[in-house]
Amino acid sequence: MNGLTRISQDIPTQEGQTYKLSFAFSPVPGVLDNKLNVYWQNELVVALDESGEGLSKNDWQVHDYCLEANSTNTILSFDNLNETPDDQGSYLDAVSVVANSPECSPEKGNIIVSGDSNVINYALGTSNYTIVPGNKQFFTNILGSGDSVVIEQGYNAGAASHANQGIALSNFYKNLGASSEFITTPLNTGALTGVDLFISILPNNSFQSGELSEIGGLLNHGGTVLFVGEHSGFKSYNENINSALEEMGSTMRIIGANLRGTARGSQIANHPFTADVSSFQYAAGSKVENGTALIYHTDNTSPIVAVEEISAE
Repeated sequence: MNGLTRISQDIPTQEGQTYKLSFAFSPVPGVLDNKLNVYWQNELVVALDESGEGLSKNDWQVHDYCLEANSTNTILSFDNLNETPDDQGSYLDAVSVVANSPECSPEKGNIIVSGDSNVINYALGTSNYTIVPGNKQFFTNILGSGDSVVIEQGYNAGAASHANQGIALSNFYKNLGASSEFITTPLNTGALTGVDLFISILPNNSFQSGELSEIGGLLNHGGTVLFVGEHSGFKSYNENINSALEEMGSTMRIIGANLRGTARGSQIANHPFTADVSSFQYAAGSKVENGTALIYHTDNTSPIVAVEEISAE
């Protein structure tokens, strides 16, 4: 590309579809000024500015970008911005635009919502609860083949059955051979990088955009998120969960209730998360609206635990 040159191509596209743009770029050996701006529908994708000083041969670099089309015709442009008139210009090659590329299609993860936190006590025996093997099996199942867990707990009243649930659950996963971190603070940037399972128990505050981005990244890599709510007396905590669900595009919601019982038989859905779960006990929980029911209340109509497969794009 010599001088102030623009190469443009009109590309037939489908509105809302994601495309993978790929091209190879190299500065010219010995040329200091190698500037290239790339535009997708007149929006800047990347501004490259490389020096060819000291190069004895081309230094090809492949650039890949996932871009969404907002019309049925998209203009792809490469602008050479070399400022020195006699510069040879940077090298451009192997330009391609591919629809439905696997690299641009995020995996789907699972969001699980429990309307009761006592299901943890029945799994671990915390707060002097009797361990129910089915509850314990459920918490084993949701880790799947993963090996990294982060558990965040908000409400943690020392005199209530919620005391130290998060710490005990973290130790449970450590005993399964996973790395597990227990936190009581908001998620920092990178907190869920490489994490397979994130569990939030009765969050004190609404999730901020950065935290939702972390959770979304985990889901888009096929991870699992479990939100744990409580009965109708914990309305603000349940609403913090509901707000996060809405922001991430989930249809599930916690609906305040006070349900108690032990699910058995047809009240336990056939799902990988409920494999080998023959009974599942809960105490004073809310119901979960929408999603795919995993555990029903003994009325056979009110889900206590539900799941939804989702990618948080």
